[in-house]
Amino acid sequence: MVIFSRYFHTIFIMPYKPAHILTHTEVKSILQEAWDLQNPMPYIQDVSNFKIKDFEVLENILTDFFLKTGQFSIEVPSAGALLKLLQNGDTKRNKAIASVSFYVLLKRDLLTKEEKNKLSTDIYGKNVFSDYTNRVKVLTKIKEYVSQRAKNVLADAPPTNQKAGRLLSPKMWVIIALSLITVSLVLATEKFWLSRTIKESDVKWEVINKENTNNNDTRVTIAYDLSDIEYSKAVLDFGDGQFLKLTKKKGIVSHTYGKTPIKMIALTIDDESFVKPLMPPSKGWEAYVGYNKLQESSFLQKGYIHLIETPETKPILSKKEFYIMYQKTYNFDLEMDDLVFETKLKNPESEGGISCFDVSIDLSGMHKDSITAISFNLLKPGCTRWAKLNIGEVTLYSENYDMTPSGQVLDEWKIVKGRVSNKTLEVFIDDRLIYKIPYKKPLGKLKQLQVLFKGNGTIDYFKISSKDGKFLYHDEFESTAQ
Repeated sequence: MVIFSRYFHTIFIMPYKPAHILTHTEVKSILQEAWDLQNPMPYIQDVSNFKIKDFEVLENILTDFFLKTGQFSIEVPSAGALLKLLQNGDTKRNKAIASVSFYVLLKRDLLTKEEKNKLSTDIYGKNVFSDYTNRVKVLTKIKEYVSQRAKNVLADAPPTNQKAGRLLSPKMWVIIALSLITVSLVLATEKFWLSRTIKESDVKWEVINKENTNNNDTRVTIAYDLSDIEYSKAVLDFGDGQFLKLTKKKGIVSHTYGKTPIKMIALTIDDESFVKPLMPPSKGWEAYVGYNKLQESSFLQKGYIHLIETPETKPILSKKEFYIMYQKTYNFDLEMDDLVFETKLKNPESEGGISCFDVSIDLSGMHKDSITAISFNLLKPGCTRWAKLNIGEVTLYSENYDMTPSGQVLDEWKIVKGRVSNKTLEVFIDDRLIYKIPYKKPLGKLKQLQVLFKGNGTIDYFKISSKDGKFLYHDEFESTAQ
């Protein structure tokens, strides 16, 4: 998630309801376990004594984990939010604890394949914990786990009413001592091998071929050679909910995607993950509702993009709630750190928009082997608690920044412009500056444009230009030839 953006940041409108799914004790337990999962000696410090700097360690772990889990696009909570959660217990519910819970569930491998695929489908193109329904799914699952774990601890506890047995003989004590020493040595050796750092240079794998099949699917071939590494398990995560355990140390495998992906393929060796981006070009602009790709004739009209009622789209348009994503993946050969992008769009209820009339604008690029993003959304005024903006290493949302400028009435056409220069993003609505955000992390080359609507929004054009106003790319949706 992080994934989920390269990250897709659409926001669900379903209002948050304090569900009191976890008690304060359970919240503390989950935070402690998330910490314990990455620390070999967790008993040194109890989560109750954590300070901001301690939670920043956990935040970095979560950020790194979800960044390498391309299947999920998840906003990692701030260290301050985690500490506030612990202090306030179950009176302060938000997506931070759901994010930590989801981390625990994935790391403990407590989700079934079906649950992973379902959640992956649900959160594709949106932040999982901005949606109340998904938040409840995760918190309910973690509550079941916490409850079962508590039962297991009680079941394993020694009886307190048993009479003391006879003292062991000296010979038996020697046997026990030798057994304990042997077990300790075995565990120490295993821990050494499992905790050692794998050099990235020893992990040899690459995407050697990408080809379109059936004018729709994309087949990817990966060659790998792990002969120089000692490990117990290696798994490929294709980023679409499908995994493959590598049973040989060297080989070639293939995988077919049912849509043009912009994904992070992850190779996990024991507990270490290595990622590669996957961005095959699309054929013109494409439209997706979830993982379902729509026919061009269902959305591309002369001069603009908007869903047309067809046998294919009728079931979609009849839904009370749906998101539609329009994207174009292409090797633009443009530096994202120095460009101007502009689009004209609207999302009125009278034409099929669904409250909060969200629109998310995302530009994704590639820097070295990392997917980068410029991403922000606009919503109806009053819904900006779900607003967010991401560029480079900077992520802004309502809990850490004033996002009220993202509240826009989208009943009429709006011209949305972004200007990136000197490591600063400026966002304009109808030539009025609403954000000016500095960042540090390089963005690399532009690879994908995306506009995502809640409901049946409309795009009039999308163009990219240099600072001097020279057009570098301009699409008015006349055909797929551009």
